[in-house]
Amino acid sequence: MSLVQDYTQGIPQLAAFINSDDNFCIWRSFGQLHCRVLIQKLLELQALERELKDLDAQDDLSPNTRYRLQIGEHCDEWDTTQKDLIDKIACKLSEYGKQTV
Repeated sequence: MSLVQDYTQGIPQLAAFINSDDNFCIWRSFGQLHCRVLIQKLLELQALERELKDLDAQDDLSPNTRYRLQIGEHCDEWDTTQKDLIDKIACKLSEYGKQTV
C-alpha cells in the first residue's frame, strides 16, 4: 500500500488521502439536483403516458383497430405511432430507473 506522500501533490495526493480511510470518503450527494432531474423525468413520463392513453382510446373507438389493444404484437403494415411511443417510453423509463438507483 502506498503512502499519501508517495503521490504527486495536488489532486492526486488529495485523492490518495481521501481514500486512505473509510471515514474520509464522504461525498456530496447533490440531492436537490437529483430530485430536479427525477421530477423532470416524471413529468416527461406522465406526458408520454397521456399520449399512450389517447392512442389507446383512439384504437378502442374502431372495431378495425380495437384488436391491437388485445394482442402483444405489431404488424409491419400497421401505423407505428403507438409502437414508436412505447419504444420512447421504454427509453425514458430506463433513464428514470438509472436516476433512482
